[in-house]
Amino acid sequence: MNPRLHDGVSLFDRGDYWHAHEAWEDAWRADDAPDRDYHKGLIQLAAACWHLRRANHRPLAFLLT
Repeated sequence: MNPRLHDGVSLFDRGDYWHAHEAWEDAWRADDAPDRDYHKGLIQLAAACWHLRRANHRPLAFLLT
């Protein structure tokens, strides 16, 4: 497993959503495995959490629909 995936989990658990998003995106770009869509979902979830924290409702709604 790509170490950046583990990095992203640690960052997400600390509430550092933007950096988790970045770590997972790095792993996603380098991956062509069948679970690539799952990783994309993690990226979008982290971005949504970041927008929620900043009260950016329009991009939050876009990511969650």
